[in-house]
Amino acid sequence: MEKELGEPQDIRESLIKIGLSWKKALSQVNIAFFSAATLSIVFTGALIYWIYELPRKLNLFLRENPDITDQTYLTLKPLAYLTFGLIVVGYLVGFLCKRPKYSFLSSLMLYLPTFGHFAATMLPFAGIGIIRIIWFPFYEQTGSWDFLQLGHVILIPFVIAMEVILFLLQDVFGGTVSRILLFELREGLGVLLIKIGILIFLFSCFNWLYAKFQKIRLVDFWIYKYSRHPQYVGLLLTSYGMLIQASYLLYPKGGYVPPPILYWLIFALMTIGIALREELIWHKNNPQEYKTYQENIPFMIPLPNIIVLFLRLPVQWLFKKDTPESNKEILGLLIFYLALLIGGSFILPEINLHA
Repeated sequence: MEKELGEPQDIRESLIKIGLSWKKALSQVNIAFFSAATLSIVFTGALIYWIYELPRKLNLFLRENPDITDQTYLTLKPLAYLTFGLIVVGYLVGFLCKRPKYSFLSSLMLYLPTFGHFAATMLPFAGIGIIRIIWFPFYEQTGSWDFLQLGHVILIPFVIAMEVILFLLQDVFGGTVSRILLFELREGLGVLLIKIGILIFLFSCFNWLYAKFQKIRLVDFWIYKYSRHPQYVGLLLTSYGMLIQASYLLYPKGGYVPPPILYWLIFALMTIGIALREELIWHKNNPQEYKTYQENIPFMIPLPNIIVLFLRLPVQWLFKKDTPESNKEILGLLIFYLALLIGGSFILPEINLHA
């Protein structure tokens, strides 16, 4: 009889324990959720500030202080070669010492002068254009800015997208699209790519941080279900959008500088190289688990199998395997694609987005 009377008490205690454990679990989830959300917003806010606000303020500051911008080429020349030398050293140290992030930072430094396009002045080194000094050694050796357009085949996806949009708009308007609307569409598409890239970066940061707070080793949910490296996808889309937007800026007479296609190509390939290097480390530490992860989740973006097989052809041809398995093989693959895409710029007609 006493046992029967004690049963409801035992049930209540069990329910209370279950409730407390669930409350604790939910509390941990909420802490992880809000911590990840806060940090991802901070990271993305810093990225937006770096892309939009900082270049604008720096340009205004330099334009208001002509003593900084009115330097002679001879004064800037030593700084240009020193900076370029440091970038080259960064590349070499990154690959020779197995520190690929040094190479990534070097490629990012080569791409940074893209912000100089937004100064839109008659002098290439006026305002924020002063950071183009990093490109000065190539400019001095070639005598023009044309080297920046090497690898212009990377603009083909954008050109195809524009042709599809124009085809649809011609059906809507029943005729040709005005030049002004065409210009706004092209520039608008570049801005759209920047915004999409920032959103992907934001959500992937949140996704990754939330997984780490939950102590999940291999992230395979939310946006990571469709890409093993969504943060890099966001950075590549944002930088590509900047490249497109820089192609359509209006310049005063004599102030036009071609968009830095070559340096975006180097930056993109180096970013992919960093991703491949990270996968080597994961595969070395968890071979079977990561192999299953690779088979289920795309590398960068979901692609049809026929395209994936096509992209693997150079690796199979060079190394007789599906993916590179060492730093040397990654470097060799990057050099191959760089040479291939630059070589394509000598075969295909020049793509001039500013025309």
